[in-house]
Amino acid sequence: MSYNSWQYVWITMAVPESRAAHAAAALPDHRLMLLQGGMRLELYSQKQESGIDTQFLNDTWVLDILSNRWREVRRSGGRPCPLGRRAMVAMAASAYDGLVYAFGGVVGEGLLADPTLYHLRDLSLANASAT
Repeated sequence: MSYNSWQYVWITMAVPESRAAHAAAALPDHRLMLLQGGMRLELYSQKQESGIDTQFLNDTWVLDILSNRWREVRRSGGRPCPLGRRAMVAMAASAYDGLVYAFGGVVGEGLLADPTLYHLRDLSLANASAT
C-alpha cells in the first residue's frame, strides 16, 4: 500500500446498494466501518420531463476493512426511520467504547433533531433519549 493515495477496494460479496447522503463512522477498533441510511437516487426520463426520484433508506451495514466484506446488520431493536444527511461519530473513550451516536437528518421535507445510539457489542439500536 502506498501512502497519501487512494486505492480501489475489491469486494465480491454482498454490498449495500448505491446511495448518497448516508452516515458512516470508522469504529475505534480500526477494522470496522458502520454505514447507515442515506438516499437512493434514481434518474428518470419521461415525455418532456426528467429528474431524480429520491427514496430514503434505513438499513445498516458493517464493513470489515481487513477482509473487505460487508454484512447487513439485522437488529433486534427498532430501526431508525428512513433518512439521509445524518451525522455519526464513534466513541473511543473507554467509558463509551462500543457506542456510536447518530444525530439529525432529513426525512422527506422535514429535519430531525433526535439522537440515536448504536450499541456495537451486540449491534443493537436504542433511542438515546430512552437510555
